[in-house]
Amino acid sequence: GTYTDSKYVFHGFTRTPSGSYTTLSAPGAGTTPASGTFAYGGINAAGQVVGYFDKKVNAAAQGYVWTP
Repeated sequence: GTYTDSKYVFHGFTRTPSGSYTTLSAPGAGTTPASGTFAYGGINAAGQVVGYFDKKVNAAAQGYVWTP
């Protein structure tokens, strides 16, 4: 999933079956309002998350794969 922090920066997250959360912030992701990491791509059986991030608002998105 994805959430916004108190500064309106987006971060991805994963949740385990036991309820633990891990925040995903892709290297190079933006830190200004309305930018950041998005975990919309999907998750596979190995727990890898595919998503995208942007460095700033209205910038070209870049993909990432996060591995637990």
